[in-house]
Amino acid sequence: MSRLKNYYYFLGIDSKATLEQIKASYRKLSHKYHPDKNPEDPFFTQRFTELKEAYEILSNKESRELYDKSLTQITPSIRSQFPPEIKSFTVNKSYGEPGDKVILKWNTLNADVVKLVPFGLVNAFGEKTIEIPEFTQGQFQILLHAQNTLLRKTVVQGITIYDKSHVVEPAAEKSKVKKKSDSPGANRPGAGSKKWLWLLVMMVLGALALYFLS
Repeated sequence: MSRLKNYYYFLGIDSKATLEQIKASYRKLSHKYHPDKNPEDPFFTQRFTELKEAYEILSNKESRELYDKSLTQITPSIRSQFPPEIKSFTVNKSYGEPGDKVILKWNTLNADVVKLVPFGLVNAFGEKTIEIPEFTQGQFQILLHAQNTLLRKTVVQGITIYDKSHVVEPAAEKSKVKKKSDSPGANRPGAGSKKWLWLLVMMVLGALALYFLS
């Protein structure tokens, strides 16, 4: 009994959801998590199986009533009385390109429902290799939700991965500035014209001195 799954959460619906809401949610999520979209990822196969299981139980009136009774009896005993915590949430690299694979690791406490957005439900702790989709304005964000359904409290932590093609190289910019400032006097306005003017004055003074001396 202690391993009873929360089918309502799998389908993203409330325990008071109507049959129409159950069907609509199942259609949407089964399309999203269909194994054909990610044939090499066992996570999608597992999630799709759980969605089918949840739909079969909750879409039938009699099986749903039996499930609700069982869920009511067991749920309080498997949920913590303490607020949820995210002890750690990391990624092995912060820069990448669309299609790159990165490894996420997380560890939560006192949470009976844990979800990686946009990838779905996960265990309370573990790791997962994901493929970076398209970036939005040079960024891709992943959120970790840790929820204690008994206390109705949720904590969220995010990780941002940046598109490395958008990163400006500071060293290159500094070298350009350095080249421009290598000769302090060379770039000073009017430096060359003042030098020639001074030489011209000296020549004129020298010529006048020779005239009067002769």
